[in-house]
Amino acid sequence: MTHSLTLEIPEKTYQTLAEMASKKGKQIEEIAIEKLAIPSPEDIPDPLDKYIGAFSSGIG
Repeated sequence: MTHSLTLEIPEKTYQTLAEMASKKGKQIEEIAIEKLAIPSPEDIPDPLDKYIGAFSSGIG
């Protein structure tokens, strides 16, 4: 299933996507979809989060 999404982006962002698309021989939309599919670091669970507060560090 696909969905339609309309975005307004800054000119610099558009130009960056256009350059990447040109170099790869792809459409700008394809490059944008590829970039949107990459999770940002804050979206990736930290495997050490489960240990927060598990022991006393003696600091503070």
